[in-house]
Amino acid sequence: MSRRILEINDAERAWIADNQQVVRRFAVQLGVLSDVSMPLDPRVLDAAWAGFLTWHVRGQEDPNSIINAFGIAFGVFIASRVGLEWRIVSETVTEIALYRPQDDIVIYPQNVVARHYVAATTEFFEEWALEMEHTYGLLSGQVPTQAAVVPAVAEPPAEAKAGRPKRVAADKPAKPVKAVGPGRPSRAGKSVGPGKPVGPGKPGETPTEAPEAPHPVAAATRTGKPAAPSDPTKPAETA
Repeated sequence: MSRRILEINDAERAWIADNQQVVRRFAVQLGVLSDVSMPLDPRVLDAAWAGFLTWHVRGQEDPNSIINAFGIAFGVFIASRVGLEWRIVSETVTEIALYRPQDDIVIYPQNVVARHYVAATTEFFEEWALEMEHTYGLLSGQVPTQAAVVPAVAEPPAEAKAGRPKRVAADKPAKPVKAVGPGRPSRAGKSVGPGKPVGPGKPGETPTEAPEAPHPVAAATRTGKPAAPSDPTKPAETA
């Protein structure tokens, strides 16, 4: 089956924006960001992702919506830095992905996040961004990620802490309100977001496998962190 690259529509643009807000609200609840208007950079994503892995109960909670949200948030950050664009890519499945037309690069950031979820890897977003910048080249005027990331958020004054979640232990933040990503838009009855990024099984079962991105370019985004298990599943399911 030949690959088709389609422009995203308004519903898909709104879905991308909604997923960014999911991560921002989640980061605010964890105290990583002070408010939802702040930018999402790799350092913020690493801290928020570590918080998610701290309270997430594997086998009891479906991680797919938050995996999608983090993948989209990272994709928005890196797209503007290396000249990638959101597109609908249709091959054996139909997915939203990052695409660079001049060299036909296709990257599925949600699938990469899913592999790190299976491996329980934290602090991979900054390393991933640096690797992509090195591989694909920064656009003119962009500052490398290590110099561009926002400094750590300062502790807010005492009067601003009232709405923050209380800590239940010295080293573990209170579980924030469950973050659920927006529903995926569809085209002609097919889901345009990635399918379940974990192995087969019922929603409550612990995933045992990671998805494999359908295009070999996605391998370039892998870091030196623990690799996903062998014999990965396909990257997506269509509705």
